Amino acid sequence: MQFSMYDNVVLNGVSIWAAAGVANANSIPILVKTLKSNNFIEYTKGNAYKVTDKNDPNYIDNNAKFKFSLDKDENGNVRGIRIEQQ
Repeated sequence: MQFSMYDNVVLNGVSIWAAAGVANANSIPILVKTLKSNNFIEYTKGNAYKVTDKNDPNYIDNNAKFKFSLDKDENGNVRGIRIEQQ
């Protein structure tokens, strides 16, 4: 699967859901950090995003901007998608 569309780009929050679909289909995690959160939160097929409260520090605003980058191992294989709010 090609992940290049998620490497070093800034996209809106809605794009996280498309990335999650790709990640789940390929059994790789996505790590998301919002401006209100101090840590990256890992989401996987078994640990899906369920935040609905806009006051929660991990709430993902669909209109916010997020920088996407790929986590790769020493062989260049994608091991995760890292997403950080800008």
